[in-house]
Amino acid sequence: MTKKKPAKKLRDNKFPLVHVSWVDSCEQCDGSGRNAEIEYDTLKTLEPQVISQVGHLIKETGEFVTIAGAWKERLRLADYVICIPKCSIKDINHLTFTRSD
Repeated sequence: MTKKKPAKKLRDNKFPLVHVSWVDSCEQCDGSGRNAEIEYDTLKTLEPQVISQVGHLIKETGEFVTIAGAWKERLRLADYVICIPKCSIKDINHLTFTRSD
């Protein structure tokens, strides 16, 4: 019988922490989460928004990055996952931490 190797844990740096600054679309909502009709004066004020996202870098290609906001080690599940096109990304910084024992 062949023994399975233990699965790599998140803390083994399989999914490094990153900070991503990216540009997202903007739409006017009516407070219920539904898109809403808007008046002309308000229409002139809409602009794309810059998003600041921190999470685990799951995948990076020449076209996009996939970031998970949470990793459930026991269940081996990623949560709060978003795939961001590279053309929308302003900056990616890898985060490092030092322990002060």
